Amino acid sequence: MNYTTTSRELKARLKRAIKDGLPDWVQVHIECRMEYAKRKWEASRDKAQAKEDRDHWYSKAVNVLLGLHDLLGDFSRRAAAPAVPDPSPQRESAA
Repeated sequence: MNYTTTSRELKARLKRAIKDGLPDWVQVHIECRMEYAKRKWEASRDKAQAKEDRDHWYSKAVNVLLGLHDLLGDFSRRAAAPAVPDPSPQRESAA
């Protein structure tokens, strides 16, 4: 999986999710995790580091982005699903 492509797709999905009513706190969480992934990706590009370390940081960056894709996918499925009424019987209040 390519970090740059995955990051670009994630930004587009986030933009759509915000339009669909993504809660602010989730947006902040995703943006913070995207920044974390970006720092890991930048570390993976440091030629002064050992190849194993660079591979580890790249893998970490991509895995974080894939996890965020899953999170946004869950949100968009829930946002698109019709509201399901609560199946539990409603109690009548004693008047």
